[in-house]
Amino acid sequence: MDGRKFFMRRSMLEWRHMLAEAGFMKLSRSLIINSAAVVRLEVRNRDAAFLHMVGLAEALALGRCAAQRARRGLVPTAAKPASLAGSSQMQPDSSLVR
Repeated sequence: MDGRKFFMRRSMLEWRHMLAEAGFMKLSRSLIINSAAVVRLEVRNRDAAFLHMVGLAEALALGRCAAQRARRGLVPTAAKPASLAGSSQMQPDSSLVR
């Protein structure tokens, strides 16, 4: 785009339906992510998980339910690019994207 910002008022349900085919997935009532941009899901314990994504300097902190949805909806990739060696790169499990 040309750098302009736009405001579009839509419900999360509308966004979820519009973006589902493009690989986006709902993790919580207020969070829809582009699963193709997920680099790593870091699960520290049952209550603490962080989602590392392309283009974000800091990881997103996830609540317990969102972390469970992320673990169910994302599966580790078999081959890792050399630049990501040592991290758990994830990709969407198409059977679970809603």
